[in-house]
Amino acid sequence: VILSGRCYERESVPYKAFDSLVDSLTRYLRRLPSVDAAALMPRDIHALARVFPVLERVPVVLEAPRRAFESPDQQELRRRAFRGLREILAKIADRHPLILRIEDMQWGDEDSARLLADILAPPDPPGLLLIGVYRNDEAASSPMLAELRRLYGQAALSHDVRNLAVGALSATEARALALALFGRDDHPARNQAAMIARESDGSPLFVEELVRQVDTSASDDLGELDISLEGVVRSRLRQLSATARTLLEILAIASRPLGQGLVLRAMGGQGDASVAMTQLRALHMVRTRGHHEDATIECYHDRIRETVAATIPVTRQRAHHRALAEALEVSGEADLEIVAQHFHSAGERERAAHYAAAAAERAAAALAFNRAADLYRLARTWSPPRGPQIEELLIRHADALVHAGRCGEAAPLYLEAAESATAATAIELRRRAAEQFLVSGRIDEGVKILRPLLAAVRLSYPTTPGRANLSILARQTQLSLRGLGFTPRPEERIGALDLRRVDVCWSACKGLNFVDPIRGYAFALRGLILALQIGEPRRVARGLATVGMAMMSRGTASSVERGTALVKDAESHARALEDPYLIGLTKIIDGIANITLGRWQDALDRIDAGVQILHDRCAGIAWESSVAQMGSMRALLSLGRFRELKVRASAWRREAEDAGDLYSEVWAALFWAYARVSEGEADEARDHTRAAIERWSHDGFHFQHLLALAVETLCDLYVGRPLAAWNRLAERWPAVEDSLILGWQFLRIFALQLRSSAAIAAANATPGETRRLLEAASEAADELQRHAGDRDDGRATVAAIRAGIAATHGDRRQTLDQLERAISGFEAAGMRMSAACALRRLGEALAGDIGAAKIAEADAALKRQGIVDPARWTRVLLPGFASNDS
Repeated sequence: VILSGRCYERESVPYKAFDSLVDSLTRYLRRLPSVDAAALMPRDIHALARVFPVLERVPVVLEAPRRAFESPDQQELRRRAFRGLREILAKIADRHPLILRIEDMQWGDEDSARLLADILAPPDPPGLLLIGVYRNDEAASSPMLAELRRLYGQAALSHDVRNLAVGALSATEARALALALFGRDDHPARNQAAMIARESDGSPLFVEELVRQVDTSASDDLGELDISLEGVVRSRLRQLSATARTLLEILAIASRPLGQGLVLRAMGGQGDASVAMTQLRALHMVRTRGHHEDATIECYHDRIRETVAATIPVTRQRAHHRALAEALEVSGEADLEIVAQHFHSAGERERAAHYAAAAAERAAAALAFNRAADLYRLARTWSPPRGPQIEELLIRHADALVHAGRCGEAAPLYLEAAESATAATAIELRRRAAEQFLVSGRIDEGVKILRPLLAAVRLSYPTTPGRANLSILARQTQLSLRGLGFTPRPEERIGALDLRRVDVCWSACKGLNFVDPIRGYAFALRGLILALQIGEPRRVARGLATVGMAMMSRGTASSVERGTALVKDAESHARALEDPYLIGLTKIIDGIANITLGRWQDALDRIDAGVQILHDRCAGIAWESSVAQMGSMRALLSLGRFRELKVRASAWRREAEDAGDLYSEVWAALFWAYARVSEGEADEARDHTRAAIERWSHDGFHFQHLLALAVETLCDLYVGRPLAAWNRLAERWPAVEDSLILGWQFLRIFALQLRSSAAIAAANATPGETRRLLEAASEAADELQRHAGDRDDGRATVAAIRAGIAATHGDRRQTLDQLERAISGFEAAGMRMSAACALRRLGEALAGDIGAAKIAEADAALKRQGIVDPARWTRVLLPGFASNDS
């Protein structure tokens, strides 16, 4: 099966490299018996048809079952469409050898490159041969080829790629081609073929046209002819009637195939077009495809088109552009971007801006958000600089970027729109700007906008973690005294300033909750109290969920009980309101709250359920999806499911890089690096971690800094540099404590386990410091016992630390006892990888056949999770068994 497509220079449909290829796919499906075509249908065929409506010409597409919910979120619809195309191509490839051929890729777009990358990306891509053809002299300026090079450079694609340069013909080949075209091999033909081979410069097109020129010339002497292609074209132009020349110029200006009816309209009834077409076909200046009403006409070859276009005076070019634009306008079926481009080339900027904006709306409806953003940018550029529509275009441009996941690029546009907006609208636009900066990981820029914004709505930004903690204590007291009661009021009956104050708190909470949790919690509490005061039910439910999660994260019995009750209240409100966004959000938040309590599998299940609801029913959920990804990967890390962790982190990282989403990109890079250490690639993991965190905010100590510190510590321990690991932790520990991040119980367990591992490993490597370092490890164990001794993972971590201390002291009985406790606790928490490491240490301590059997059992379990070197990984997580680690 060969599916062919082609890009056109002036064509501007979304996914232009795939537009005609999907046309080819549609023709293939329509030729198949219905039962065979139906067997190829992917689950997401309707999302695919939304992007490529031509597929709706296939009867089985219209008859295919639909999902229960059609997702209104455009990013999710695009993912489903990409997944649908990948699946249908895979099904074809499973049945027949499959070749995709895309010509003129130099004129393709970035969206096409990303779609191609999604189709070919691991795991288990369709088995196909892709043939991409492009002009080498335009490769450097091609958006599609540049994006493909970037994706291959990042190993997002890792296929067998062969670059075949189709160079000039050799003299022998050119002579043979000329003789074949002459159709004879006599002495004059051989002389003419030799001359053509010399003059053609190895171009097959030149050979063909020079042979035709010789065949139609009265002279056999090539010296009397202009043997350049430009000369041949100019010679034929002189033979044309005025009507034929006008028709040819219009085609050259159009730069793409045109329907014959459209050409006639653009010519304005000038002359006999049918006679002109006949003359142009006879001279091999144009060619037609199709029949009757579907027939199209275009220049015979791109080089001919370019040569003709270069002969047209500027004023005449503008006239042709205007004629084409107006003919397309009348047709009612025009590619709006092409209309815009023709009006712009005709010098009519305002009409061009109108159509660029309309084309942007159409691109967004087809889920080509990057293209929509580019078109809104053109509409803004072509509009009068102080025109009344500029503010609206800025907002639409920013919205398109948000839908494309390019939130950081959207923020400055909201700020620009705010400059000319009314005071009330300006506050809302600045709120959006601050939120988009924060959720895209540009924390410093977001906080810079947030501070004066808070002041404008009579709120303040806590200047230090300590002040944020004081705010939390005050608001907790206020909430306890006030209670959770409220009088529900519809949004339209609440003052605009009151709503804005709640929404500004929500934006700050969204942006900071999983970065700077102490400030995020402070804004969550403030927002909840304000929402209760004004009585807007959806904002109340949202606030209950976020505050409940933060309370549960503190880990004390009372905070867990109170936080659980708040999350349940939020879920009840969401169900009563029948609001799918709130239902999905509260499930995700409940899942993350379960992560903080060490209920890893429950957390995964709840997060996945919440994400499914949001993807099916809600739009504009990029931040919610990112938070869910982060939570899921944190759970996978603790569960030790590193194979799955790496796959999900790689896919997330690729999406984030495409969108320029620093927030997601840094999280994904850090989780990916953690998994790479387990695969034995500590140096690579360290390099990626440092590169990621270097791009992050350096103002304060965040969740991201802690995970980066953990990865670097693991890298040091893995390569046998325990003292470097300890020194780094000791140096950064004051920043960890000053951030108050250890107030979140699961982070306290994570950080103290890391600190104790580095201390025990360093104690075994530096005899003179053993006592001091073991005391540090023992203090960490004691602190964990006090704060987390009532949870399975806390008890297990304490036991693992004490086992390492006992082993360092040579206390075999205590070592065995603590290892048994660690295994029991890790298994109860579902942390099978950690349990396997403790089991391996137990086998080493027991020795003999029993010990060997336990080691073998542990190694098998670790390898199933992708651990390349179980012995070395165990030394990283459970150090202190010096005699076994030598």
